[in-house]
Parts: sequence; structure tokens; C-alpha cells
Amino acid sequence: QAKAGNPEMAIALLRAYNDWHIDGWCGRHPGRLVPLAIPPMWDTAEMAREVRRVAKKGCHAITFADTPGGLGYPSLHDEHWDPFWKACADEGTVVCIHIGSGTGILTRMFLENGNHVFGVEPNQAMREAGSRCGRKSTRIRSAIWIRMWV
Repeated sequence: QAKAGNPEMAIALLRAYNDWHIDGWCGRHPGRLVPLAIPPMWDTAEMAREVRRVAKKGCHAITFADTPGGLGYPSLHDEHWDPFWKACADEGTVVCIHIGSGTGILTRMFLENGNHVFGVEPNQAMREAGSRCGRKSTRIRSAIWIRMWV
């Protein structure tokens, strides 16, 4: 919806999903499931607002692309993301780097490098996230989510 020129609808859908995930799915099993919100990556001001909104609901984890440049957004090193990083630091929200988040980088790395892809990509994502975020705030926490392929 955001790409189709309807950012209001996109935000409404994203918030509905996050609310269902936090309240309806994880809220049914408190202490057992940890909610992980999805940010509206197309608008960093909205990203910051969503981090703060879901934090008020008790959600302190949010996903983020491993290489946003592969999705057409600026690099993790770019100041473009500063409102998001600041909101995460202020709210104590963990940024969960989603490996293989639609950029195609894992497929390319697997084809080029073989089976050691999981040793390379997580380290690269953490270095990229830490290099930018760590300079801005020592309060940024991050994690890597890896879906293992069998």
C-alpha cells in the first residue's frame, strides 16, 4: 500500500498486524512468547512512532532488514535511520536483524560461497548495525534472527 501511494492504509494495516501479534498472539501466552513488531520502513518518522507505540504495549523488540539497501532504502550507516535508532534507544527496544529479509543477499552468498553462508552473513549484519548504531548510542541493543534451512 505504501508503494501504491496509500501510506495511510499501509500504516493502518501494519499497526493492525502489530496489535494482533502483540495482544492476540503473544498476549495469550504471557512470558512464553516474545512479541516482535514490524516497522514501517518507508517512513523513518513513522518507524520511530511505531517503536514508541508498541513499547507502550509492552513490546520491546522490532525487526529490521539485514541490508536495507537491497530493498531500495539507504544503508544502515546512513543518518536516514537516526529517528528509528533514537526511538529504540529511548524505549529500550531490541533491534532484531532479519537475515534474508527479501534482499536476495543470502541466495547470492550461498550460490557464490557454498555452505558457510550462515557464518558470514550474521557477522556482516551485526558489524553493519553496530557500526552505525554504536556511534549514536551505546544503549542500542541488537539481535540476529536466523531461520535455519534443512
